[in-house]
Parts: sequence; C-alpha cells; structure tokens
Amino acid sequence: MNLQEIRKESLRRATELGYPVNEKLPLLDQPERLRGKDEVVDRTLALFGAVAHSYGFPAQAVKSWLQSENLTESLSPSEKNFLDSSPKNQQATFQGYVEALWALAWVLEINPSLDFEALCSNDFIHLFPNLKTGESGKAFRDRAALIAQDKIIEKADLAYCLHWGVIHTKVSGEQDSGEVPPYVIVNRRKALDWVIGDDAWDEVPLDT
Repeated sequence: MNLQEIRKESLRRATELGYPVNEKLPLLDQPERLRGKDEVVDRTLALFGAVAHSYGFPAQAVKSWLQSENLTESLSPSEKNFLDSSPKNQQATFQGYVEALWALAWVLEINPSLDFEALCSNDFIHLFPNLKTGESGKAFRDRAALIAQDKIIEKADLAYCLHWGVIHTKVSGEQDSGEVPPYVIVNRRKALDWVIGDDAWDEVPLDT
C-alpha cells in the first residue's frame, strides 16, 4: 500500500469535488490492523439504535432491542447518555451520525458505494433491522463482510483531505465547498478513522 500515491489521488479527487487542498497535510499512519467484522457490526448497530432515537424512536424500545442483541455494552458513553436523558442539544448531532452509519455500512459491504458528492440514500433505513417489529440483527450480521483494507484507507485519506478543505473554507470565510454539508464529511471521516484506528468512538481525533 503506497500512502503517497493514495494521497496524490485524494488531492486530485478533492480538487475535482471543489474543495481547497493542502499538499503538506501529513500522510495517514499505516494501520497495524483493522477492526474485526464483528466489532464493526456491533458498533454500527449500537450507533443505529442511538440514531433511530434521534429521529423519534422511543429510547426504551431502543434499549430493549439493544439488550436483546447483546449490544448494550457496545454503546459509547455519549450514546448511553443520549438514550438515558435525550438531551435536545444532542438530537441534531445524532441525526447527523446517519452519515457515519452510511460509511460503516460501506465498510461492511452492505452499502455498495461511498460517494462524497452525495448524501446517504433516502431509503438507507431499509438496510438495517426493523426496530418497529423488533427484527433481529442476525440477517444484517450475516450479510456483512469487511471491504478490502486498501479501499478503506483510500476513503479515509480522502475524507481527511476533504475535512481539511471544510475547515479551511470555514476559517477563511469562503462559501462552503463541495456538494454536501460539512457534517457529511466530518461524520464519515469519524467512522472511517475509527475502523482503521484504536481510539474509542467518542475519542476519535479529527484533527486537520
């Protein structure tokens, strides 16, 4: 895996998407390992429960479903707090995490594409278990398979470069870059960086 060649392509693609670029941005570290499939599935389904609550699904129903799936311990501290107290100032944040779910579903080869010029699909919900009927996550887990490591690194590197462009645009006071709102880039990057790193979900660094 040639990280310099990956960066060259990321810069080319970021420019093509309409973002400013920084050719001196440090390269990503070569990951020693990726998260395992089961760990990624657990993280995805736990986050899915929290996101579902942000869109109005009852917290107690989410917690009951997570307990039945043995996923309660997979919740991050922020997700547990959101499900326990439903702070209004966190609702938009968790709604935005639908884009992190989109990226995680791509890593699991459940979502076939991860294009940074478009929002996640409107029918994305149908890729997940039906919480209204208490559907098991078994079918989701059985469909999941980790995509190739080099593809994840390529997307993570692109997200890093795009995130730098988002921050640069904000600081410089220029008009927003690209075709998607900034939270799309940030939340997808968070998901991809979590997969290739070893930080807890709530502690993934998003430095640029």
